[in-house]
Amino acid sequence: MTTTRELVVIDPAAHTPETDSFNHIAEIARLKCSYHLPGICGLATLHQINQRAASGRIEVAAIIVLGSATSVHDNFPWQQELKSWLRPWIDRGTPYFGFCFGHQLLANMFGAPVGFVRADQEKLKGFHAVEMKSSRLSGAGTVSLLRSHREMVTDVPAGFRLLATSSEVAIDGLEHATLPVWSLQTHPEATPIFLTNQEIDAGLDRVAGDTANPAAHPTLRDGWLLIQKFLEQAHVH
Repeated sequence: MTTTRELVVIDPAAHTPETDSFNHIAEIARLKCSYHLPGICGLATLHQINQRAASGRIEVAAIIVLGSATSVHDNFPWQQELKSWLRPWIDRGTPYFGFCFGHQLLANMFGAPVGFVRADQEKLKGFHAVEMKSSRLSGAGTVSLLRSHREMVTDVPAGFRLLATSSEVAIDGLEHATLPVWSLQTHPEATPIFLTNQEIDAGLDRVAGDTANPAAHPTLRDGWLLIQKFLEQAHVH
């Protein structure tokens, strides 16, 4: 029996699945990819991942968790089930990259609080400068990433260190001290369709180039380069 290495992409969407982001991740991953919608369809397909891995049919190469309109404070049953599903994979050293909700879920799972960015609970939207720290994922430097969130992680959980920071969000990213685990409050997975779904006008329809490839757009390129670096990590673990 041949064991297939598989990238597990979890989209915790509440109403609008981000299939365009998944499709581009699948295009660049150089791995078999599976797509899961626990907030809409439940966790049956993720439990099947466990069964297939236990039988030796697949090896989970890495896990990516996208954003969601829900909050970790909602404590929906599927969120609790997702944390229970994720934690053993993370603890055994499976590479993990979480975006927005995937960042907050990770921090919450390891005991860190999540609160509102602003007292009026206004949502932050648009591109902003993020200062990346030197890490096992990437070098230090300033990148432009998309934000679309009203909550943020307010403390670094035990066993983690700061990966990224910005003017309004002190903890804009996390890196586990020893495990191949990273997260960003922003949306590096943004595509032109993602921006449309989020009602963000970045003028991408006016940018010359390959409109089907988000990495071809200067405003989206930094995020996709970070995803590419994570996928390189997935290939070496």
